[in-house]
Amino acid sequence: MSILIVDDNAMNSRILEYNLKKNGYQTFVVSSGEKAIECLEAIHEIQLVISDIMMPGMSGLELLEEIRKRRDWRNIPVIMCTSLTDSETVRKAAKAGCRDYIIKPIRSVQLIQKVRELMIHEEAVLRDRSNIVGELEINYEVYEDLRRAFTDFVADTIEVLGKLGKEESLDDTSVDLMKLLESASLMGAERVKKTLRAMLDPKSDSSSDHLLLLRDLKVLLQALTGNNEMIPSPPDEQSTDTSTPDKQ
Repeated sequence: MSILIVDDNAMNSRILEYNLKKNGYQTFVVSSGEKAIECLEAIHEIQLVISDIMMPGMSGLELLEEIRKRRDWRNIPVIMCTSLTDSETVRKAAKAGCRDYIIKPIRSVQLIQKVRELMIHEEAVLRDRSNIVGELEINYEVYEDLRRAFTDFVADTIEVLGKLGKEESLDDTSVDLMKLLESASLMGAERVKKTLRAMLDPKSDSSSDHLLLLRDLKVLLQALTGNNEMIPSPPDEQSTDTSTPDKQ
């Protein structure tokens, strides 16, 4: 799982990064809301944002509002970190779409508990293969053949969507959403399945939301291949960890 840390205080960032990496999470660190926007645009695999509220320039609340405005970022959960405990700040954060908040100084146990609790409620990127093997009544060799074929399908779809402009329509591409949905359902790609169902729903306003689908497919491809080398470095002067996270 890839987590973006946003804080102008390097000491706070170091503590967050250390505790998250120690528990098996991959981290990217930026020092401002503006750089966080650049990072989210460059790295589609970020699955959670942890941001300070009080920052020069774009505040954490303003960053949260920007994230919620973007259709391809709207499903990314955000945890706000603050030394402010007044109810008005908490109310504003909740209204803007904050999923949780942590009061400073941040304790490791509290941080990891909130991250884990939050992700339990998120759709699975890729369900455990033992579940799929049991449901489909196949062996692991067959599963691996299916996984390789699905991986190629996802990679090809990402290539097509990556060439599509923001204002262009999926109707102008060769992407078969129904076939992709069927494949995602078979392989337990729950997040992509949910996005595709919304896109195929004639009553939904997400019928042309290919940017959100592109983001979800890139995260899925990472899960299918177990490869983090595809993730670029964030546009920031601070160091990041791009190695494969240890298993929890």
